[in-house]
Amino acid sequence: MAVLNGRPSPNVEQAQAESKKMRDLLQPWLDPAFEKAEGTDNNVRDFVAKTLPEIKAALPENLSAPMAKKRHVLVITANTLGALHAPGGAGFLILLREAARKYGAFEFTEVFSDNALDASSLEGYDAVIINGVSQLEKGGNADFYNKVLPEFVSKGGGVMATHGAALIFRHFPDSPYNAMLGAFTTPKSVHPGKHGSPFPVKVVEPDHPLTAAFRGAPQTVATKGQFLNGPERKLYPLQYEAPAYLADELYTFNLQSNADGTCRPLVVINKDELKPNQPQFPEDTPDFGYALIWVKRHGKGRVYYTQFGHNFSVFSVHCVARAMMDGLQYVTGDLAAPDAPPSNLTLFKSQTAKETGK
Repeated sequence: MAVLNGRPSPNVEQAQAESKKMRDLLQPWLDPAFEKAEGTDNNVRDFVAKTLPEIKAALPENLSAPMAKKRHVLVITANTLGALHAPGGAGFLILLREAARKYGAFEFTEVFSDNALDASSLEGYDAVIINGVSQLEKGGNADFYNKVLPEFVSKGGGVMATHGAALIFRHFPDSPYNAMLGAFTTPKSVHPGKHGSPFPVKVVEPDHPLTAAFRGAPQTVATKGQFLNGPERKLYPLQYEAPAYLADELYTFNLQSNADGTCRPLVVINKDELKPNQPQFPEDTPDFGYALIWVKRHGKGRVYYTQFGHNFSVFSVHCVARAMMDGLQYVTGDLAAPDAPPSNLTLFKSQTAKETGK
């Protein structure tokens, strides 16, 4: 289903028509009554039935800023490494659909294949969300990500990217897409040890408009994460106190990430409080490697990236749900927020940048 008033461009319609495989991967997480899908069982269906309404309820009562007008946003949920990142992509779709209903401020066009997208596909949109996209299929649409999307942002558009978006061009460090996003993972997409367990959170700029979500009341979270075991989705229990602690799959970023220091990290893993039973990063990890949320400018446009988006249930956490709405309002231009490179936070430049003096 696309939450949209009006008719999408022919290219967007073609992308929707090519998307049956992706829709089938998402369906068990979007609809708890769905009877048959690869790797699903009663435990997953019961979990989705419980968590889906919790995701909807996690949205704040109101948006953080008034909307100048109704915003049109293209949501790309495709190439999710098969079933691996489909649950998180579905969780964010549920949050976005409920936001469209609740606030009446957004029109989302959902596409589940990026193969047909080109510059004409973005006409009339204020922003693009890269939701769960983690790779290019063989012969995939590299031009869209390396040319069309950076040009769209540089001219004043916005991009919001979640979780696996940092994987797409991990084998091509100098790609224009990586320059736009600001960071990318190591080539093998290495995760820190024990990366599924809760971790302590630190807000870098407590008074920043985009960190207000992490200044709210504590929430006891008792839920489940998921990982892939062959064709099966396995669930494991999670319990933590948000926003002081959060939990989701994490990445180790390439040391060349943020080499120019243009990313502005807002929320990070508090590395000084990590315990042995919590995520363990390589010793050479620079401070930027602990970033969970950052913003940056790209030309005249705005970029918001978050590592959150692997676990279906992470969007039921109130601070995460609000952070996603604030990030969306930032990339559409409705929530003003400082996004210049933080001259007083040079420690967040990559190790490569420190060594070269950039």
